[in-house]
Amino acid sequence: MPLYQTNSWEHVSLFITAAHELGHALGLYHSDVEGALMGPYLIKFPRPSSCPRRRDPKKPILPPKNTEKPDTCDTDYDALSVIRREVYIFKGKYFWRLDPSGKLRPNYPAEISRFWAILPKNITKVDAVYERPDTNIVFFIGNRYYVCQGNQQLLKTGLLKHLGLPEDLEKVDAAFVWGHNGRTYFFADTMYWRYGKFNLYVVKLL
Repeated sequence: MPLYQTNSWEHVSLFITAAHELGHALGLYHSDVEGALMGPYLIKFPRPSSCPRRRDPKKPILPPKNTEKPDTCDTDYDALSVIRREVYIFKGKYFWRLDPSGKLRPNYPAEISRFWAILPKNITKVDAVYERPDTNIVFFIGNRYYVCQGNQQLLKTGLLKHLGLPEDLEKVDAAFVWGHNGRTYFFADTMYWRYGKFNLYVVKLL
């Protein structure tokens, strides 16, 4: 297919038109800059080699925002944990934060993947999360775990079986450190496991 639809030197470039429509497909709107590729009108060029010379200010193309945020009053949550003396509540792709006084922080719920960009981008939910005594945070997503230093650095990731949990375990439902004995407990269905005090493997099934 030719890139120009007429034999005249005054014509509309199919290439430029296609690029303009591609911009719309990627989420760009019409530009107010005269002569820009994303201008509201098709541009005629005197020769085939011409192309728009004026540039728009650079703006990132962002994915569509998911406006279907969960209802704060819905108490059916996926995971809950106390991290840095704040309560974190997870549901789907979002989470809430309650400050130490119990008040909901503004601008929440927020997307998990935006706050913890070190986690997989395609996560749809967090199954369990807890803060270790060394202040690192452990997330459980499906059959994998992720050890994070705050929300800045991913220290380690692996399969649940690498923690000594059963190989056929598909996910962890809850996890926490019990202040009574300082040990970590993992829960799945009707079972739970307890970490030893000085090692990182499950030592006893209760």
